[in-house]
Amino acid sequence: MSDDLLKQWKDDPHYRLLQAEIAALDDRLDPDTELGRVIREIWQKQQVTDDASDEEHLAFYRHVLAQMLMGKYERIVPPDPLTDIDSFGANLVKLNLVLDQKFAEVRALSEITHEINEGIFIEDVLNHVFETFRPIIPYDRIGFAVLDVDDDGKQIVKAHWARSDFENIRIKQGFHQRLSETSLGVVAESGQPRIINNLVTYLEEHPHSISSRFMVEEGVRSSLTCPLITKGEVAGFMFFSSRHVETYKVEHVHIFMEIAGQLALTLEKSRLYEELTMRNQFIRSIFGRYMSDEIADSLLEDPDALKMGGRKCTVTVLMSDIRGFTAMSEHMDPAHVVSTLNACFNVMVEVIHKHHGTIDNIIGDALMVLFGAPVSHADDVERAVACALDMQAAMKKVNAIIADMGLPALSMGIGINTGDVVAGNIGSEAHAKYSVIGAPVNLAARLESQAGPGEVLVSETTYHEVKDRVHVHDQRQVEAKGFSQPVQVFAIREA
Repeated sequence: MSDDLLKQWKDDPHYRLLQAEIAALDDRLDPDTELGRVIREIWQKQQVTDDASDEEHLAFYRHVLAQMLMGKYERIVPPDPLTDIDSFGANLVKLNLVLDQKFAEVRALSEITHEINEGIFIEDVLNHVFETFRPIIPYDRIGFAVLDVDDDGKQIVKAHWARSDFENIRIKQGFHQRLSETSLGVVAESGQPRIINNLVTYLEEHPHSISSRFMVEEGVRSSLTCPLITKGEVAGFMFFSSRHVETYKVEHVHIFMEIAGQLALTLEKSRLYEELTMRNQFIRSIFGRYMSDEIADSLLEDPDALKMGGRKCTVTVLMSDIRGFTAMSEHMDPAHVVSTLNACFNVMVEVIHKHHGTIDNIIGDALMVLFGAPVSHADDVERAVACALDMQAAMKKVNAIIADMGLPALSMGIGINTGDVVAGNIGSEAHAKYSVIGAPVNLAARLESQAGPGEVLVSETTYHEVKDRVHVHDQRQVEAKGFSQPVQVFAIREA
């Protein structure tokens, strides 16, 4: 093939794979031979440009082949008495077959690269590789393993994924060996793929290789082991395996290296995603003891909400307390005290989460619940009042539980107030707590202390937000710290 033609292709990324074969042809054919001149002449006449599609390039070469085999080459260029017609035609047939293969590889690599770049989960990417890679590398089985560390701090190779055309898979997810006990140390150290084209012979030479024995038992006879490198270090291995001997060649290594970087990046993305998921699950499990999943998810989406500091916001504070429990507990076995509180709180927390409240604090037998912080909603006041009424109704369930334990019935008083507070993470960098500070919190506590057994007392600001949804069965005025005048409060129940 002419140098001019190569020059036209050299900057086209779609033909990186073709250039290797074209260069090989150039090594065997003199640029001044009939083949070179004919291809150049037809190229110019057909006006095939760098913008042409893969199909157009393929059609061009098939046209050349047809012209040669039909004997029409004489009408394109002057005859050359030194040309070997049989060799000439044979070379064109080979060229056509090579181009078909290369174009298939280009298309497959393009699709696979796209899927890899789009993927997050390594298993999804590996399944796509298994389903689409055959035009590029032959295999009957593909395996994937990662490098990890065991409890003793030793590096291990752990099987993470495998898929095969045959059912007998011996090396499954979870199988692992220390790297030092395998021959993969050489691959990890060099960072270069390794070909074993007769695994039976290899096992005879390395009889202590457990993984090789398992692969032979699966029916594998050839293998191509490819390292995946992230941040300059080998993080895992891909294993292409065939039932036939002498399957893999150097060209398969070069093809794999075309996408090795993308696969390694996907491995890194997958690991980071798994770490983030585990971290979020841990945080959610901790948050879940204090607030609903909805609020926990909101905090995970906005990490800045957990930084030290505060902000002014409007919240509705719910305070509850079990009436007479302190005096009662003085005459109870400590185990019964804990059992009673746990029975009560298990029920109450379920109700609070149902109404998307945030449990700010548990002090003895008292609860402090927030509506409007750290996440605010338009119906915070309504949900706080509904939560309080449901908590009082749920005391029947609590008393049924503790009655079976031989313990006396309990009652609860609840106070609710709405106002502007400072909400945020209070404490030190080493130990902090999310809470709210302000006079409205003190008033809620005062209302709770004034509420009788089974009663819900709300402040005037809270009442005005829900007056159309509740029934007032009593009104009173209470003295509250920080207030010069008595405060109007309302004892409510469902309308």
